Amino acid sequence: MSSHQHRGSGSPAGASAGVLFPQPPSDEPRRTHSGPGESDTSGVADRLPQRRGWRALALAAFAAWGAVGLLDAGDAMAGTYTIGDCPAAFNGATVAGPWQFFGPSAGARIEARCPSSGDALWFGVPEIPSTAIGFQASTNETHLAIVHLALWWRAFGSSERDANAELAATSAAGGYTTRQWSGGLVQDEGPLVEQMATPEELSIPPSADVTQIAVAEDCDAQPLYTCPMGDPSGVGIQIFGAELTLSDPVSPALAITSVQHEAAAAVTGAVQANFVAKDEDSGIRQAELLLDGTPVATHDYSSSCSYTQLQACPRTITDELEFAGASVPEGAHQLAVRVTDAAGNATVMPAGPLSTSRSSIGAPRIPNGNPCSNPTITVTI
Repeated sequence: MSSHQHRGSGSPAGASAGVLFPQPPSDEPRRTHSGPGESDTSGVADRLPQRRGWRALALAAFAAWGAVGLLDAGDAMAGTYTIGDCPAAFNGATVAGPWQFFGPSAGARIEARCPSSGDALWFGVPEIPSTAIGFQASTNETHLAIVHLALWWRAFGSSERDANAELAATSAAGGYTTRQWSGGLVQDEGPLVEQMATPEELSIPPSADVTQIAVAEDCDAQPLYTCPMGDPSGVGIQIFGAELTLSDPVSPALAITSVQHEAAAAVTGAVQANFVAKDEDSGIRQAELLLDGTPVATHDYSSSCSYTQLQACPRTITDELEFAGASVPEGAHQLAVRVTDAAGNATVMPAGPLSTSRSSIGAPRIPNGNPCSNPTITVTI
């Protein structure tokens, strides 16, 4: 775990059960539950006065799930890919990707993009409300699970009341793990938590099925009170870079629409396979035409992959793969098409047999017989 810089008496609370981001369970094949920005926040505010006692009980109840289930970095991470958003990420991106603001927006200044180097997602409010306010990334409506987070961020506290900053991971089934920074009375200007030189990191096994990451602040006071911002400009949370590693358990869909080559056994022209590939989650990264399992033609679509959005590569590819039939060795062969998505999941579909039989080339036949059969040549003048 990365080191944390923070002000006040608080410290990261470790893996505890969160109460800021309610999620109803979902049994749908593609997740459709509401994110924190879509929830009824009044119920959350009603529970805030009991937060600390509730967390103490929940920490024991969820210790095995939170501390072991969510933070075990030793699980296999096959079928994964990483997207980056904002300039501190690996790709220096200048977009926010899946990160969106949530919480009370009345009176808030919101910068929901990071269009150039050094820019950040941020919000500014005169007072931190008792209802959570911040940014979230969700894989709702996909099959994707979040398995790792690297976050370059900063959060400012309050100069008068106890404000909290939280990093929360939420599973599709409604489980939670959080890290919390409690600010206490921050009398001087400065961040409540700051991870700028090195990112805050969270590793999660795919089996936890985490579908949402959120960073938020709230005022730990009675619902009728707020926490005046300690930063003079009213800045709450800033995200300078975010990297999400996503697990995609679903292979691409593939349909071969036609295969074209010479009908004769001596195939010398082009061998073509037309196909349509679709991947609703991570997108299509590569297509290959296989001869007996070996690639003989490859189309790489990486130049069309942004790696800034959940769907890193194109959703649908309609294309043609081709290779020279003259290079096919003599004998019976099998053609197939293989498509691979951004996470490395591959689908292979047979494209039919291909047989060649090339006879040996002998001496040419001369219609008028062999001119060398008579060794005597007579010339008459």
